[in-house]
Amino acid sequence: MLDALAVAARRYAEAGRLVFPCAVWGKRPNGLLVPHGLHDASRDVRVVREWWSRVPESNIGWPTQANPEDPFALDLDTKHGVDAWSTIRKLNEKHLSEPIPLDGPRTWTPSTPAAGLERGAHLWLRAEDLLPVPSLVGIAPGIDTRGVGGYVVVDPSNIDGRAYEGEPPLTNESVPFAPPWLLDLITKPRAAAVQPTAPSVLHPPPRNAEEIADRLVPLAATFWQPGRRRLLTAALTVFVSRDLGLDEARISGILEAVAHSARDADPIARDVIRDSVRAVDAVRRGNPRAASVGYWLEAAGVPELGVGLRELLSGGPARIRVAIDEDLALWAKRTARRDGA
Repeated sequence: MLDALAVAARRYAEAGRLVFPCAVWGKRPNGLLVPHGLHDASRDVRVVREWWSRVPESNIGWPTQANPEDPFALDLDTKHGVDAWSTIRKLNEKHLSEPIPLDGPRTWTPSTPAAGLERGAHLWLRAEDLLPVPSLVGIAPGIDTRGVGGYVVVDPSNIDGRAYEGEPPLTNESVPFAPPWLLDLITKPRAAAVQPTAPSVLHPPPRNAEEIADRLVPLAATFWQPGRRRLLTAALTVFVSRDLGLDEARISGILEAVAHSARDADPIARDVIRDSVRAVDAVRRGNPRAASVGYWLEAAGVPELGVGLRELLSGGPARIRVAIDEDLALWAKRTARRDGA
């Protein structure tokens, strides 16, 4: 198995795919080898060989839609009372003329399905017109997406001795295009649905901090607008993600997915993404005082985001609570005024 992991990682890199080492028998990036997570991914065979020579047991991480023309993945789950394959069948029955292609590459995941159900899988698709696909949780029962800012673990990686099976796509040409209605389902209705009057972010409730982080994307995208709101939304997203225990690379990926989901191509957005993590961390170090979730958002004039955020955070398995520093609002307002937003 150790040899198989190293050989596969090199083969993927030789095919031009980005890879990076994950934890042994785990899904998280190996922080010692790739301190910036998926942002350190490489297709340089020499780099990849060095990584797996140092930790041969490392699972293989694969950034999804690393380039606009690259594939994204539908992450299909068949546990916790849901059956993603049944959802796929129902969606395809509704869209007989443009079904989700099932004849393309797929990677079987190691999760144990509920009795009588097929295994979960990563179903690979491409987006036409180079559309960025966000990484989201719960676009339909049992179905998540792994696109911009996301990644999957691939064959022959294993979790607690249970292996991923099925080679991921080594060429884009081998991957079918997603039907337009599916791309609309992923990229459009999510933001519209996450309104204070329609608390869809909690159905089903998020199972862990990663799912809460994923659901921050459509929620934040709803309020991600050029100028002051973009700054405030980025700051809060960073703040919450930090309290969920996410590292800088993961938070940057979340912010990039928010910008893509909001179709924000403004170059200034890149500066906001780059600077937000360190700026918010600096505020937190300098001011230990805290206020309740949404306090400064409501003061800043975007109470709806505070309402949605409270709802999302209270729906976690441990009813996660996040403290917001009192001075974060003042920092955001000062920065917005200084930048003329």
